[in-house]
Amino acid sequence: MVNRLISEMNRPDTPIDRVAVGRRFVGICAGGRLGVASTLGAAPDSQDLEMVKGLTGRTLADATNLLSSSTSGFEISIGLAALNAGVDSPLVDTSLNAGVLLKNLAQGRKTVVVGDFPFVSEIQMVALSLDVLELRPAPDSTPRGRWGRVLNDCEVAAITSTALISRSLAYFMRATPNAVRILIGPSTPVTPLMFELGADVLSGCRFTNPESVMAAIERDATFREIKQAGVDLTCCLRKPLDELTRWN
Repeated sequence: MVNRLISEMNRPDTPIDRVAVGRRFVGICAGGRLGVASTLGAAPDSQDLEMVKGLTGRTLADATNLLSSSTSGFEISIGLAALNAGVDSPLVDTSLNAGVLLKNLAQGRKTVVVGDFPFVSEIQMVALSLDVLELRPAPDSTPRGRWGRVLNDCEVAAITSTALISRSLAYFMRATPNAVRILIGPSTPVTPLMFELGADVLSGCRFTNPESVMAAIERDATFREIKQAGVDLTCCLRKPLDELTRWN
């Protein structure tokens, strides 16, 4: 999955203009486009920071290769941010809200949420069943021994895009053959290729003020604060909603 995303990136030769590093997110600006990725808590060491300094002027392809070649969590995040700066988005319907869409899809259906999202309690109120899967065990999360069965049986799967950083996204795609799969978060590669790779809905970001967002990343802003700095939430569907619902 990662190798296809890298090999089919739209602007691999675009020079990197600037890299922003924060505790929560990293951002890469290249050719007027901004790509962002979560750090998943991976703090850069001195070598990482030297590497970041050396990226300015190099191509997006140079940075994106870290997504597949590195074993460092921080470097993988840099690679994903570079990928997100180098892909072209499909047509976006910004009138759709991913949280509302997920709540409607989950109504009366077996639902799985991979990751920690603020809308979990709302989904729990309407879903037939809800399993929350966390790579790091958390209270009320589903034990790993049950993952295979709940993923195979679910009808709706909301998956954090940071699963690309932990290299688990392909597993969650393969393990949910009967589900509408929604990839969610600012790390989401909003590219039609993700539809070919198994996603049905891409809920990511469009950056309306890249410089302001980069400054917010560098001051360790929360995602809510970053949104206020210049972010439109986007929602792209592989096909019309009534055609996506495999249970129809």
